[in-house]
Amino acid sequence: MRRFAAVAFLLLLVGVALTSWAPPLLRRFLASPLPPPSSLSLAKAQSSIRYENCQSALDQVTENHDWFDELAVPNLTTEDQVLQRLSLYSFVYQCLDNIPDPPEEVKVIWTLTRYFLIFAGGAFTPDGQSSLYLVSPATSRDWSILQIRDEAHIKAPEGFVFVRVYRSRNVMPPEVRRAFVDEQVAGVTMALPRYIAVLSDFPKQSLTS
Repeated sequence: MRRFAAVAFLLLLVGVALTSWAPPLLRRFLASPLPPPSSLSLAKAQSSIRYENCQSALDQVTENHDWFDELAVPNLTTEDQVLQRLSLYSFVYQCLDNIPDPPEEVKVIWTLTRYFLIFAGGAFTPDGQSSLYLVSPATSRDWSILQIRDEAHIKAPEGFVFVRVYRSRNVMPPEVRRAFVDEQVAGVTMALPRYIAVLSDFPKQSLTS
């Protein structure tokens, strides 16, 4: 319990930088033409799975002392890193999904890997109904991101922010759809600060976090 309390505090500190960027990032995706999406796919990641068994994959997830941080706030800077993480988390998720009455730590890993699969891999959404945009606030040369750096007045966080754009509410996974109950909501920042969901077909623009 102490570990999770300490990590929760760390998440709060990390989230200050990330959530400061969330509203302007949302405005960028809601008000500007969308750039080309990433070509990353869960299917591509799953085709590269090379783990002997569930225990070896789970050990790889939890081998570092900061494994919870890596799950909750993944700091990835290249598409290859994202693909590798998708491959690992997809395998681990499938392993944990079959455990009856799992202990609390297993539930945490299951939940956090699921969120990563949703936003980085487009999991639990029909093919072609969502798109991934990898935004690197610290390194992007996109003019609108450069403007956001000036607006946020805080050091840009390292690593990707995962922006998942959905074609409709009906194709969203339950965790995401709950944030779009209000018909006027067009984009949300999730509780995990690396993840942003945007609705591409909306009548009015509204931001929430």
